[in-house]
Amino acid sequence: MNTWILPFPCTVSGCTREFLSLRKLKHHEKVPEGCENEACPFQGKTWTAYLKHRKEHKVKVHCGECIKLSNNAWFKQQHELRVHCEDKWMLSCIRNGCDKTFTRGFNLDSHVLGEHEGKKPFSCSHAGCGRSFTMKVRPAI
Repeated sequence: MNTWILPFPCTVSGCTREFLSLRKLKHHEKVPEGCENEACPFQGKTWTAYLKHRKEHKVKVHCGECIKLSNNAWFKQQHELRVHCEDKWMLSCIRNGCDKTFTRGFNLDSHVLGEHEGKKPFSCSHAGCGRSFTMKVRPAI
């Protein structure tokens, strides 16, 4: 009877598994025993299943002014500053005769490229549309 001794044993207490490659050992060690939430009975077999499961425990943060939900307090704060704050931080167009203002640098850049420099290199591929844009846009489905 042959007994193979594999060169990479698991170092987790109570685990007797051994692996032929370091990569497989690392993957094995990466898979958690279960959910870190003590009340949750989840037991996953793969890292991907664990990551998918973790999303179930995420709590959305509610905006105090509207129905917007954010993934964390930082995004909630950014939303409140941009949408609900009386003293919004505004970016002004510096071109002569233009009084447009924006709350995001992306929108200011897009405005300058399209309105003042006439650069709209991205065309809509939808049949019959013919519109062009300063920035690449995702198709609305």
